[in-house]
Amino acid sequence: MSFESELESCLPVLRAFAQSLARGRMEADDLVQETVARALAGRRGFDGANMKGWLLTILKNYFLNESRKASLRRVRQDQVVASSCGVWAAQTPPAPDSRWVGQDAVAAIDRLIPEYRDVVVAVEVEGLRYKEASEKLGCPIGTVMSRLHRARAAVAEARP
Repeated sequence: MSFESELESCLPVLRAFAQSLARGRMEADDLVQETVARALAGRRGFDGANMKGWLLTILKNYFLNESRKASLRRVRQDQVVASSCGVWAAQTPPAPDSRWVGQDAVAAIDRLIPEYRDVVVAVEVEGLRYKEASEKLGCPIGTVMSRLHRARAAVAEARP
């Protein structure tokens, strides 16, 4: 039996295994396609003993490597967001308007919904960094940033 015909006879098993690993049919098809491409490229390394086992190992290793890469990308994105939060937190606020009186600001903050008010108090009043505020409030940093942005916008709209 030729290499190509033996490879072709293993395709149903590869598809079944890929579908058990993948989230959808297209991803499973991509796994099988990449496995076949790698097998054809590395056919000289095949010893001829167990084609199905060799192909399943290629598929499994490719899937695991791609999963690890995706996981690392997510970790790196989270790190970028976290470091960006520090940059945004370090920006100086605009100079206060002379028409804006302290009691007006307190009243505007008091009118905010509790989620927004808690973030404003944590970041603006207590001086917590975004990460510290997220830990205190039990929500992700992105949620802290979003709520703070919306709270600031609401307070700005309340200005006289």
